[in-house]
Amino acid sequence: MPCPSLCNSLIKPASDTIFFLCDTDIPYEDTWDRSGQVHRIRMQRRIESDLIARKIPFTFLRGSLEQRIQSVMSLAKICGRV
Repeated sequence: MPCPSLCNSLIKPASDTIFFLCDTDIPYEDTWDRSGQVHRIRMQRRIESDLIARKIPFTFLRGSLEQRIQSVMSLAKICGRV
């Protein structure tokens, strides 16, 4: 089995997994473990493309921290997680 197929089979999420992708609409905080503002949009597109290519459903989180938390909590309630 080629590596990409093997990797995909090993990391396939459970059917009840909820993926959230934080949008880039909040200020960038440059820390030692990040690749820099220059790469932010490119990395965001890569992550989104990877989720789409693997047919993994995801929800964008946008807005303030409070709005993002509310979005997660609302979806969790709809899905019976809380």
